[in-house]
Amino acid sequence: MNCEHSSEKREIIDMEQSELATVIQTPQGCEEKYLSDEYVTLITQFSGDIVEAFSKIDYACAYTFSRSYAIVSVRKGMEDRLFNDVKVLIATEYSGVFFPNALSPINTANISLFHENPLLNLRGSGVLVGILDSGIDYLNIDFMTEDDRTRIMTIWDQSVQTGPAPGNYGFGTEYNREQINLAIQASLTGGDPYAIVNHRDDTGHGTAVASIVGGRGRGEVVGGAPDCEFVIVKLKQAKKSSLEIAAIYETEISTPIYETSDILLGMNYLAEIRESIQRPMVILIPLGSNYGGHDGGTAVERYIDVVSLRRGLIVVAGTGNEGTGEGHASGILQKTGDIQIVEINVDPAQKGLAIFFWAKKPDKVSVGIIAPSGESVERVPIRRGQSQQFKLLFEQSTINVDYFYPENITGDIFIRIFIKDVKPGVWQLRVIGEFIANGRYDLWLSSRVLLSPQTRFLNPDPLVTIQIPATGKNAIVTATYNQDLNILYPASGKGFTRDGRIKPDVTSGGVDVLAATVGGGTATYTGSSMAAAVLASAVALILQWGIVEGNDPNLYARKVRTYLIRGTRKRPGDVYPNEEWGYGILDLENTFNVIRNIQTNVPVIRENKEEYVEVFNHNVHNRIPPEIINRLL
Repeated sequence: MNCEHSSEKREIIDMEQSELATVIQTPQGCEEKYLSDEYVTLITQFSGDIVEAFSKIDYACAYTFSRSYAIVSVRKGMEDRLFNDVKVLIATEYSGVFFPNALSPINTANISLFHENPLLNLRGSGVLVGILDSGIDYLNIDFMTEDDRTRIMTIWDQSVQTGPAPGNYGFGTEYNREQINLAIQASLTGGDPYAIVNHRDDTGHGTAVASIVGGRGRGEVVGGAPDCEFVIVKLKQAKKSSLEIAAIYETEISTPIYETSDILLGMNYLAEIRESIQRPMVILIPLGSNYGGHDGGTAVERYIDVVSLRRGLIVVAGTGNEGTGEGHASGILQKTGDIQIVEINVDPAQKGLAIFFWAKKPDKVSVGIIAPSGESVERVPIRRGQSQQFKLLFEQSTINVDYFYPENITGDIFIRIFIKDVKPGVWQLRVIGEFIANGRYDLWLSSRVLLSPQTRFLNPDPLVTIQIPATGKNAIVTATYNQDLNILYPASGKGFTRDGRIKPDVTSGGVDVLAATVGGGTATYTGSSMAAAVLASAVALILQWGIVEGNDPNLYARKVRTYLIRGTRKRPGDVYPNEEWGYGILDLENTFNVIRNIQTNVPVIRENKEEYVEVFNHNVHNRIPPEIINRLL
């Protein structure tokens, strides 16, 4: 018996069980507070009896969605009082904002090779694909079987408040398979399907992503896992109070903006469904954010680590499209007392600006700010837990600076700078080394979709532009490349993480990809979301082979990641791993060849020149020359 392996397995089971918990609300109830702009949303870990603690206050409430994580809604301006009154709260962060990654080819990753193969037929059967996005066009025939029955198990539409909501969540509306089928039949017979299932994909992003993962091919799109089933979470738009905390003051922004707390609850909802029916699931998060340290420390990244402890539950993400966004800068302070200037050009159309500054422990760094007119705040003193506000006379801009020193999770220094009514021109950030041991620092602006065209760092760093949650430890992450030209898509987010881990893991195609549109028809899309959808479909086929068909029942995220990495194709002349391609290009055929070298139940599926198929399992067919066998094995 392998004691080391058994110990590791017990540890995984113990950690998994320690975090499994049904969503509950504290006594006051959170339905109205959570949705209200009069309440601010916080993500927190807790230690102790949180239900008892919240029973003594009336200005805040909490959802607990594991044994140590909670989402807190607190009346604006009462955050400090909350921390004094509720001592069980630790490691708190505000609910951040996320954006869809712009919309991958299945053939170049050798995924479709398995759809009709008689020896290793894999189409995603028995596997659930959970998607957190803008919803899905459930009336599209590519999401139905040939008898016009839906392949969608449930939809939780967080934006529709007519109910009933799922479980103890208290907001949004859940639609089940029976209701969706009734709506489809109503549509086919001339009725109003939305009177039964009032769910729509307003942007088409979720529909396109879902079709790449699992389009049936009844229309024009055949996804990588055409027999999978879907569980859909339509994320509601971020509320105004959350946008203001992220320095988003514009009232009309064309791109959808989602928030951390909804994504966390959505992930928990998907994990609960997977747990209740005991089927393998891929969770696809085609979203990205710069709100965090890009080191695995945000609540979303840490919760992905939690759910990834569950057998057969894999989270997939893309690196985002910030590689050419000029929204990241970095520098090195050589010694204590050094001062460096980081310049940011602000477009005339920009209304608010957020700057996120991170430096490694045990360094101590302060900042100053110089406006385009020359008016300045030479040095903002370090005051932990106290927001400092400055009003500029000439620009009439309001600057808020918050020091998190040390930051709760990493122990690093985090400085958050928000400028409201920001004026155009070149702003300078003075980086002052109070105590320097490492010297490296990094800064990010908000995601490019929130920035006006000329708002950018004047000396940007294209590395470490991979977005959250792809910087998490246990998410399986893909970069994006042009599958026709075999070159990297320029905007693809680049690694590594701020703490030096290798991300991305693999690279998938995602340029000019055919995908389904709302209402029928197709369009082509380019970007990180499509590459992530391709990777998700490959993972679905691995889960079918391993768990549904019983060939490898103990498939955890780290094991699947290792299989995928070992199966990657390499471009001649490149050194791997690297910041752009990770370990190489996704190739599912090579992945199964790797698995076949470890296990004896995986066939070789390629036909040879004499047009017969050889199968390798316990015995090797003796018609294959030994030199070929040696090369393959």
